[in-house]
Amino acid sequence: MLEKTNGIILKQIPYSESSIILKIFTEDFGLLSFILKGAKSSKRNNPLGVLRPLNIVSIDFFKNESKNLLSLKDYSLHLAPDVYEFGMNKISLLYFVFEVLNKTIAEEGESDKNKYNFIVSFIHHVKEHEIKSYYYLFFLIHYSKYLGIDFENELENYAHLLHHQKNELDLVQRLFN
Repeated sequence: MLEKTNGIILKQIPYSESSIILKIFTEDFGLLSFILKGAKSSKRNNPLGVLRPLNIVSIDFFKNESKNLLSLKDYSLHLAPDVYEFGMNKISLLYFVFEVLNKTIAEEGESDKNKYNFIVSFIHHVKEHEIKSYYYLFFLIHYSKYLGIDFENELENYAHLLHHQKNELDLVQRLFN
């Protein structure tokens, strides 16, 4: 069945003399693996520049539940972060994001539109705004919610605990004074 979706390319793995395997985190299907036969051959329009890690693409592919490697029919580029357009500081931040994504998105076929939309909006935000030194932490704290770790609730609980301990300390000080 022919499917269409958007995705973020996470890995490009050389396979044989002329083919590549792509790991793409898709909006509708989660992480999927694709084989692109003849991608490195000189006869074909060379897609290696378009299908680089961190590029946001629109893809058409044939979905077959029985196969691990899907066949990529067509693709088009939406956004290609590069040094010339983004600048060195923004690219270094995006490579940090790229490494975090490669380590944390492991489940094939598990769809998470909210996670996908957060990542894409973060990349667009980095493109359009001047980045600050705390963006690395900003990304990690907000992305951690999609991994099941909610720092904001933990910080609120910790603040409540500190307030409670401060009240007990005040009581103890009044008793001994």
